[in-house]
Amino acid sequence: MRGLSGKRAVVTGAATGIGRATALRLAEEGVRVAVVHHGQADAAATLLQAMRPADGSHLALDADVADEAALERAFDAVLAGFGGLELLVANAATKRINDPSAYPMADWDAVQGVNLRGAYLTARAFLRRRTGPKGAIVFVSSVHEITPLEEDIGYAASKAGLAGVARTLALAEGRRGVRVNNLAPGGVITPMNPTWTPGSEVLAGFEEKVPLGRAAQPEEMAAVAAFLLSDEASYVTGHTLVADGGVMWSPH
Repeated sequence: MRGLSGKRAVVTGAATGIGRATALRLAEEGVRVAVVHHGQADAAATLLQAMRPADGSHLALDADVADEAALERAFDAVLAGFGGLELLVANAATKRINDPSAYPMADWDAVQGVNLRGAYLTARAFLRRRTGPKGAIVFVSSVHEITPLEEDIGYAASKAGLAGVARTLALAEGRRGVRVNNLAPGGVITPMNPTWTPGSEVLAGFEEKVPLGRAAQPEEMAAVAAFLLSDEASYVTGHTLVADGGVMWSPH
């Protein structure tokens, strides 16, 4: 895609799932990628080995996005290692399933801490260190920012808040050359959906509701993220791009 080769990026939550696929896709596009994970050193090391070129041009860093000081140190290390920074994919996320009428506040705080506070801290750290005339941020949100599930109140609230963060930053940063967008996946086969194993009844039940007839693969979300970061999306900012196979409009 136009405008990616030679750029430098941070991808958070990159050890598995959509983050991992996005790091791989950006590396294929010629981007130097800093893989940020939290406590998943083995998975991050395996990812670095899979990225090309495998010549030390990419980085792996352990940082909890909810920890402001740790995140600032990680971005300092990226800037020192890369000498510049133009792109960010804020993908780190967590969820806690529970009855919305009795949702534990410890779960609420944990989800907001990573998904909303952590995403904002990540974007702020990036903006403080961005170099060059242009930049781009993609927040990995969820279709549940628009259509929540009742057992996911903490997750839905965090993703709806993330839409507000993205739109506000798009307003604030546009004249500084930075585009900011949300990617809102639908159902994707990742470790966040551990019951969606091939042939499982849970997965089959979900896929019956999807107009395209299947759940997505992480690589499909990575392609959308790469598009939003690239010059192909040069006039797109403040937008939530829903990639859900049409399920949001399904009558089921």
